[in-house]
Amino acid sequence: MPTALQHRGERHAPAARRLGDGLRPPEPLRIPERLGVTLPGMRFVPAGPSLWRVVGAGGLVLGHIERTTAEHGERFAARRLPHGASRSVPLGEFWSARDAAECFR
Repeated sequence: MPTALQHRGERHAPAARRLGDGLRPPEPLRIPERLGVTLPGMRFVPAGPSLWRVVGAGGLVLGHIERTTAEHGERFAARRLPHGASRSVPLGEFWSARDAAECFR
């Protein structure tokens, strides 16, 4: 028995490739980017594009560092996640990833 796709003349076309229906091809996989900062007792784990999770020595999440593009270059925003809280507290914006990371010492 023919499928609905075969009735429309689109034999075996994957749903993500049928651009006429407003669907887009799948995004390519992105390799997580390193922050490029090393501080004793802390790890910076990629959490998304231009976003890193700051993890302390005991495995506790201390906060996040997010890279943004500003008029005069890149900026790094540091946000602390207080223990037991569900919202982060902004610590500031910095011109270097190292300066943003130093907020978590």
